Amino acid sequence: MTGQQASNATHQTFEQYLDQLRTPWKPIETGPRKTADYRVSSSGGEITCEVKTLLGMARLASGGYDPCRPIQRKIRRARAQLHTSHGEPCCLVLNSKSVYDSLDPTIVACAAFGPGFQQYRPDHSVIDGRPPVLRFSRKRDLPKHLWHLADATLSPACNRRFSALVVLSEYELSDLNLAVWRQLETRQRKGEVLQPAESMRVFAAQYEPLPTTHQYSGTVRVIVLENSYARIPFPEDLFRGPFDQRWSACDGYYGPVWIGSTLERLYTEGVPFHML
Repeated sequence: MTGQQASNATHQTFEQYLDQLRTPWKPIETGPRKTADYRVSSSGGEITCEVKTLLGMARLASGGYDPCRPIQRKIRRARAQLHTSHGEPCCLVLNSKSVYDSLDPTIVACAAFGPGFQQYRPDHSVIDGRPPVLRFSRKRDLPKHLWHLADATLSPACNRRFSALVVLSEYELSDLNLAVWRQLETRQRKGEVLQPAESMRVFAAQYEPLPTTHQYSGTVRVIVLENSYARIPFPEDLFRGPFDQRWSACDGYYGPVWIGSTLERLYTEGVPFHML
């Protein structure tokens, strides 16, 4: 798939999502300067949306890989497209066509706001179905040799034009992963200390095959990550589908503040948050 083909596919997926929610939209005509892609209607007016696709590379270079870097490059490059949105909210819509470039919302949030840690899961030997909570460090709070970690792309001094980042993806729930997680969660609740790679041993020890089906395959959804430093906030009523999520800052922490009706039902039924 060429870069243009991938970009066209992402635009089609975004239009499909908007049509599913019956959200009015229109493309923005190109001009002599760089322009964004869409205007999308909300109850308070229109917002500007720029859509970008992460393609990745066929092979990663040696020397380590930072998953935040490709996202940060897209954020910086989108600034030129959003130059006309001074008086209205605007967002950058991100979609990945790469096996290496993850758009997990925790990674996107860290790429945007700086380094973070998962407050609820400091011990990775304990499985936890609760939502993640991130806290971001300012440069002044870090030792000098770690200052590069606080080079945020969205901050009180940088890119306040962005009202939100929007992760566009397809959702599905793996019955296999859920069955394994529930077995491990039950054992942990009974007091067992789970060993590393225990999930792989669960797979190997099954006398009966676990389900390999998926629920909601092909469901297009978005996760909105609000920019708390934005000059104009993201509309409250926009992108509120049954599989959508919204993340925001609250009391110095950053994490999910709203999930759609179907995800809420699944979470109530015991599906861990990282599978929503």
